[in-house]
Amino acid sequence: MGLKDQVRDNYRRDNMREPVKDFYGRVLGWIDDQGDKIVATDFYGRRLGVYDKARDFTSDFFGVRVCDGDGTVGLIMKENGGEL
Repeated sequence: MGLKDQVRDNYRRDNMREPVKDFYGRVLGWIDDQGDKIVATDFYGRRLGVYDKARDFTSDFFGVRVCDGDGTVGLIMKENGGEL
């Protein structure tokens, strides 16, 4: 594997992770697309919950169903003092 391949792989890996920011531009957490699921983590990388694309619902850290659809951004906002 050459340097060009390594750079391309790193670019793909980094592009699947998106920051969630507040009004002032501070990063509150991350949305990480892992294929069949989307994982919500806080600023420090602690897992807050998961959206299962196949079953179309979001569960929190404990596995409790939180909402139908993708509620990963809501989990991050709730962790930072907002409401789900």
